[in-house]
Amino acid sequence: MWFTRFVLILAGLAMLSSTCQAADDRKLCGSNDVKVDRVIAACRRVVAANPADLPAVVRLGEILREGKQYADCVEVYSKAIDALANANLDQRVWPLFYARGICYERSDHWDKAEADAQ
Repeated sequence: MWFTRFVLILAGLAMLSSTCQAADDRKLCGSNDVKVDRVIAACRRVVAANPADLPAVVRLGEILREGKQYADCVEVYSKAIDALANANLDQRVWPLFYARGICYERSDHWDKAEADAQ
């Protein structure tokens, strides 16, 4: 009996810990006061948990684009576009196509950039 309670308490603490980590990641993702690598890592965790989290996707994509990490930028925007398209949120998707098109253009994938612009 005591062992079952102990296991339940540990499970609750683990869930609380992951909830706190998610909140910390969300805060770090929006921060300008920490190193870029920490912001990228936090944003990646937020986006991995919810690819349709538009503020986190936009933030991560912008940082990757500014760092000229165009392949990673395209991947982040593509996952978000897929997640949002499946949710039928077309009016929120077009800025992602635009941003992804910029990443394609900067990495000399003109045909893909042109397709995203349409």
